[in-house]
Amino acid sequence: MKRFSTLALCLVAGFLAFEDEARGQAVMAGDEMFIEMLKHDIDQTRTEVMTSVMGLTAEEKAVFWPVYNEYRKKSDELAKKDLALMKEYAAAYWSLNDEQAADMATRYFEIEVARKELLAELYKELAKVVTPVQALKACQLENRLDLILDMQIANEMPMIE
Repeated sequence: MKRFSTLALCLVAGFLAFEDEARGQAVMAGDEMFIEMLKHDIDQTRTEVMTSVMGLTAEEKAVFWPVYNEYRKKSDELAKKDLALMKEYAAAYWSLNDEQAADMATRYFEIEVARKELLAELYKELAKVVTPVQALKACQLENRLDLILDMQIANEMPMIE
């Protein structure tokens, strides 16, 4: 596990290292470029880490990747909703009122619940084609990579004034 932690930190450190204020401002300006670049970097890292850490046999790979890739498609749809909410937040940042805040909070928590439900669905589907231990390992990795991405995006979003 220590080896995974070191590997993951090394892979992620590369894309965290070139954060700069201009990109942070791009997110707040509604520019999707930063988010797309960040997502691309994480997705590439996600595949590398998943491949490296899972250590699947050829037979397991043949059944694992179709399930995982279908999960990623569904997860990407949730990410689009999340991005739309971020853009709305950015547009209302200086004039956010109670009604807008309540609406955004409701939608934010709905997205978060949907993400966890989708991860639980990934576990159930993977446990049908690989061992439950391997399914849980994949979900742990997925959750950790999502946390890294969420942390990076949260770092760029200013707190409500």
